[in-house]
Amino acid sequence: MNQIKNVAAIAHALAKADVNQVNYEYLKLAAESNKKFLKEFGRERPADGMYV
Repeated sequence: MNQIKNVAAIAHALAKADVNQVNYEYLKLAAESNKKFLKEFGRERPADGMYV
């Protein structure tokens, strides 16, 4: 659930920076960015870092 909120918040920020509405491209970019972030910090799956 938090993943969805994070992606939506990132997409909204990207769209706002471009003075645009959120669309599929922003959501796609946000999802890819979120996936890369998690991978670079050692958590490819969201549950990997829970309760640590």
